[in-house]
Amino acid sequence: MDKRIFAAAAIFLAACAASPDMTAMQAAEAVRDNTSWPQLEPVTDEYILSDRFGITPGEYDFAVLECPSAAMLSEIIVIRSDDPYAALEVLERRREKAIARDALYPADKRTAEDSVTGVDGDYAYFFMGDSADEAEEYFTEMIR
Repeated sequence: MDKRIFAAAAIFLAACAASPDMTAMQAAEAVRDNTSWPQLEPVTDEYILSDRFGITPGEYDFAVLECPSAAMLSEIIVIRSDDPYAALEVLERRREKAIARDALYPADKRTAEDSVTGVDGDYAYFFMGDSADEAEEYFTEMIR
C-alpha cells in the first residue's frame, strides 16, 4: 500500500476518534504517538517550564514534551486556552528563544527556524523537530 494512502488513512481514523474536548496533554501525546518523533518526555518542573519555555503552570491547560537528550532539539508544546492568540504569543517567544539561544549547532538552528506555531480552535501549538510539518498536519486534522 502506498505510504501516503496509509498516512492519510491513519490521520482520518485518528481524527474520527479524537475528542474535541481533549486536554492539551492528550493532544500532545497523540501528536507524539502518531507522527515521527524521537523519545519525548513531559516537562513538569515549574522552574524549567517558566525559564526555558515561558509557561507559568496554572495559567493554561498545557503540555510540553521534549527530547531528554541534549543532542536533539525536539519539542511539542500544546496550550488550550480561551484566548489561544495570547498563548500563541508565548509560543512565538519560545520559538525565538530556541533560534537565538538553544540552537547550538547549524542543524539545530535550521530545526528551530523550521519549527511551526499556530492556532486552531482553542489550541495554540509549537512543533520543533524533523517532523514539525507532519505534526502540524496531523494536529489540525485531529482536533477538527
